[in-house]
Amino acid sequence: MKHFTWLVICIIYGTFTVASAQDCPEGLINDCNGYCVPMEWLIDDICDDGTAQEYPVGSGYYVDFSCESFYCDIFNCTGCEGGCPAGFVPDCNGNCAPAEWVADGICDYGQREYNGVAIVFSCQAFNCDIGDCSGPCWADGDFNGGTDIGACCINGVCSEISRNTCWGLSGIFIGANTICQTGTCGCGEGWITDCNGNCINLLDFDEGGVCQDGSWVDYGNGPFQISVNCVELACGLSNCLGICPGGCCVDGGCELTSTYQTCLDLGGLFLGSNSSCEEGAVDCVSQQKPIQLPDSEIEWSGLLGTVEFVPQWLMSKGNILIAGATKQDLSWDMKTAVCVYRYDVDQWVEEALLIMPSGIAGFSNDSYTTDGNRIAVGSKIEDAQGQRFVIDIFVYDQITNVWLFEQTIDDGYQSTLWEFTWGSSIAIDGEVLIVGDPSLNDTGNNNGGGAHVYRFNGTAWSLSTTLLPFGTPPYPEGEDQFLGLSVAIEDGVVALCSTSSLLLYDINTATPTNIQHLRNMWGNFFARHRSIDIDNGRLMSNVTFRTTEDLTLVSRIYENIGGTWTETAELKPFDVASSDQAGHIVDLQGNYAIITSPADNDLGLETGSAYIWKYDGTNWVFQSKLWSDRAVGGDLFGVSATLHGSSAYVSGLITETEGDSIKVFSDRGIVWINPLGGLMSDATNWDPIKPTSTDVVSFSLRSQTLIVVDEALPFQQMFVGPGKFIFDLQGVDRAFGTGGEALNLQGVSGMIAELEIQGGVLNITGTLYIGEGYLPGKISLVSNSAGVMGQLQLNGLYMQHNAGELLIELDTGWTEAPAQITGVSPLLGGVLELVLADGYVPQDGDIIPLITTGTFDPLNTGQFSIVLISDPLPEGLYIKLNYIDGLRGRNVGGTIYAEVDVLTNLFGYGEPTPGSVPGLATDVVLADFGSATGFADGYDDIAVTTSSALHLFLSDGVGGIASQTTYTDSQFTSLSSIDAGDVNGDGL
Repeated sequence: MKHFTWLVICIIYGTFTVASAQDCPEGLINDCNGYCVPMEWLIDDICDDGTAQEYPVGSGYYVDFSCESFYCDIFNCTGCEGGCPAGFVPDCNGNCAPAEWVADGICDYGQREYNGVAIVFSCQAFNCDIGDCSGPCWADGDFNGGTDIGACCINGVCSEISRNTCWGLSGIFIGANTICQTGTCGCGEGWITDCNGNCINLLDFDEGGVCQDGSWVDYGNGPFQISVNCVELACGLSNCLGICPGGCCVDGGCELTSTYQTCLDLGGLFLGSNSSCEEGAVDCVSQQKPIQLPDSEIEWSGLLGTVEFVPQWLMSKGNILIAGATKQDLSWDMKTAVCVYRYDVDQWVEEALLIMPSGIAGFSNDSYTTDGNRIAVGSKIEDAQGQRFVIDIFVYDQITNVWLFEQTIDDGYQSTLWEFTWGSSIAIDGEVLIVGDPSLNDTGNNNGGGAHVYRFNGTAWSLSTTLLPFGTPPYPEGEDQFLGLSVAIEDGVVALCSTSSLLLYDINTATPTNIQHLRNMWGNFFARHRSIDIDNGRLMSNVTFRTTEDLTLVSRIYENIGGTWTETAELKPFDVASSDQAGHIVDLQGNYAIITSPADNDLGLETGSAYIWKYDGTNWVFQSKLWSDRAVGGDLFGVSATLHGSSAYVSGLITETEGDSIKVFSDRGIVWINPLGGLMSDATNWDPIKPTSTDVVSFSLRSQTLIVVDEALPFQQMFVGPGKFIFDLQGVDRAFGTGGEALNLQGVSGMIAELEIQGGVLNITGTLYIGEGYLPGKISLVSNSAGVMGQLQLNGLYMQHNAGELLIELDTGWTEAPAQITGVSPLLGGVLELVLADGYVPQDGDIIPLITTGTFDPLNTGQFSIVLISDPLPEGLYIKLNYIDGLRGRNVGGTIYAEVDVLTNLFGYGEPTPGSVPGLATDVVLADFGSATGFADGYDDIAVTTSSALHLFLSDGVGGIASQTTYTDSQFTSLSSIDAGDVNGDGL
């Protein structure tokens, strides 16, 4: 288990720094809650459980060493007995050792033995033997134990040795998997060289467990970007995704891949740089949760006015949806614009375009809020005083049904960190506006910040009161700054978020009442506007570490129970990494909650994602992970998001003037949730309930899942998203569909959506969509383990787009086409893939039916973009496709066959018979011009023009030229092009 006793959170321009206990004054150490307290109290005989000893005296804070990281105050408290007799404690490896060996002035890295066993207290769990081990005992980001091998600096010399050996020699251990490079130890204690040879501080190397590659630093000689994403620095101590190997979850299993990109190319989930499959074996199953793609999109039509860069942000309350955009005014200033939609019955209708009269667009840095009746937006002002926020408010007139400008509030002030100043976060509820002011009274080392309460008195908005910090923030001062980073309000209850706390106030009375201080609410990056929310009597926190010991990232749900806001649920993004920016936005509406993770790397670097939960009356149940169907690196999908009813509305970072659409995710509905497969009839494989014959279901997991179809299919419509799903029909024909869209297969770039049918006939009534646009889909028809072939019978439209693929297993035992379409095949695009059945050896003359259809579209008949033969053929053979008309003619129907032929019959195969003509060819065309006997022979011939002649080459059908001739004419002086066709229309 990893212990992080020494964790201290420091403020460095909006990010966190993981620092060592040395950040406390000499003689003090961080306790379980991050307070600096006397180190000697850890090794006394008193159980410091948060009630025994107060420090500083009169502060109201009582020291807490009772957590597991301190072995329950070195076993003075109950709960960490450790299995050792009195006076003994388990060391880093669980071996019992004398308690007095801890913090006795000797660094125990294994050189001392007790009962013949080497004793180790040099691990982080004992804070490097409570400071006995010299060198910065810092959180190197990839701690697995004392046996980790990495670069170690000893007296300016670098060696690659174990962590324990390094500490035992009073060295500085750089980190697991790091490699010595020129100058690694030449920058002084606490410094290293980055990938480019620049000296950087260790704390800038591993800042908060986030990849620091490309971060700007300035050590007095001018700013520069650091480079840490290289093998020598273990890809930023495993925080970066670069060229380092790591475990990759593929099809339910784990394999080691050389890089993150290699894993991505396999359609897998990368477990992290330098991760192993042993560590991640269980994670591969736990990370296979339902995936959801958008089912529709919303775009701004421009009928009410054109805008650019829409949507910059999103929010919905009541029956309106607002989307941030920009609009140039007559002075060429870029103003903040708001596209307003209203929900009407079952669709969003464009209602208004509002242009903020003050300031200029802050793009995604705008603050914004709505309660469904008012809209307030914080834009940016740049003037002689610097940068600050200004807030414009619009109100909806219920009589005229139009949005009216109400007022501008310009109480902002200049700040060097203007994103953390007055107006950077806002929330409105009726006639009350909360304006966050994180920099209020901030001196850099105090618990500053706050929020202002503005009220509407019927004619104007004015400042009513200011909410300030209260309670007992973490000690020392300065670790709980920026109160007001995020704000929320409902029915007079206000929530303010700081770097480490959530404070609750009641403003229903003339003098606000301090309700409650929720402590230890820090995460691995600062909360921002809309990182908390209140709705329906529930409070949703920003994404934080679960505890000071457990750095799992979670958001908490609180409810007011008997006057106390009590945690009732925990929402955990199941596969979140520290660098994903999870909690960039959280939104809570009714029984739905969403957390966005815009820097998620599932489908490429910072493609982004979101997670959604639904309250079922008892528990918050995870619904699905939301992916963009765009899936482009750097898209930052989830930088904008909101909920309305049961639907989620999400967007990525908009950097193009034409903007993009709002992706809409409807209620997930019924899904298959077991990545390990199982019986179709087993209700535990479905969520929330097992479907019935009239339901719509979806299959979308990052897995390869075998499903045994042991009963009639319990649905009428089916969507297959990313992942592979194998239906083994067990020799029994099954059916579903009642017309309309019956089956739709859509994956994402790099991860196909595949349905494999084996062991029987799947009858579908309705339209079948295989792929769409750039979203890949695939249907495979193969045999099961019993040798029973899978077949598809479709009574409806067959729509295989260019991103679609149809795979058919070949065997001469098939007397009918595996794919039979009694309806229309208007589109046969994409790929046709052919594989050989087990035991089948192709022979010259084999003819195997593939696809039969009642009606082919004459413009698309058999127009697969490519045909793949995935298995090797016997030497000298090839496979060609033949089309045989149905009884009613080509445009009505027919069958596509695969025929095995010898290569010598293939036109162009073998050594060609050469022919040559003088001059420079100006054009060429291929057509069947006839033969040496004068009749068409079915072979393509060649016609070539020069400027003064036409040269005709007749094929012999085996790659050579049967005859050739040249036509000249006095008018042939500048021939430049040629074409061929049926001149008299007789079909010959």
